[in-house]
Parts: sequence; C-alpha cells; structure tokens
Amino acid sequence: MELCGPHVAISPVMLRPSDIELHTAVKRLSSDLQPAGGFRPEEALEVETALSLFTHGGAYAEFAEKEKGLLCEGGLADFVVFDEDPSTCDDLLALTVQETLHQEALQGSLL
Repeated sequence: MELCGPHVAISPVMLRPSDIELHTAVKRLSSDLQPAGGFRPEEALEVETALSLFTHGGAYAEFAEKEKGLLCEGGLADFVVFDEDPSTCDDLLALTVQETLHQEALQGSLL
C-alpha cells in the first residue's frame, strides 16, 4: 500500500503490546489469527510503513513531530527494541521486547 496525500497516523497510545499491534497492521489478523484470510487483507501494510505510522505518524497525531517520531540527536525517544528485526521476522507475534525507551533525549552515541 502506498501512502500519499495527508499525513496518516496510527494512534500513539498503544492499547496492546507493540508486537500485537504490528502484527495486526501487517497481517490484518488478530493475535489469535482471526478472521481466516485476514480482515480486509488489501489494507495490509508493509512492516516499514507500519513502523513509520506508529512512530512518526503517532508523533504527528499528537503535534509532537518536531520532538518525537524520528531517531535524531536531541529528539525524544519513545520506542521499543525487539529481539529480532521486524522487517525480516516471519512471525511478528514471536517478537520479544528487549527494552522500552520513553521520552529519553537521544545523544550521538545512541544513534
């Protein structure tokens, strides 16, 4: 799916663990793999697109895109570190969150 036009965001407030939210956006299935074939599978997102919507899109939705949403020196970090690269992982539900950073100012050594 190619995004164009106005900014699109997925809520910056996560109601479920981030691996489930990512799985749902990419696979269009619930965490118990329902419905069969996915809910509106034509609306499935690429992993990179979903991650952008959760990060930069979420920051935009809360009018904080100049401080959050991108990894840059001096920016505020709100993100999780997974045990595997989501873009190459076959089972997004098997991802494990290794660390969570919330509103920490990024320094050059972290980039």
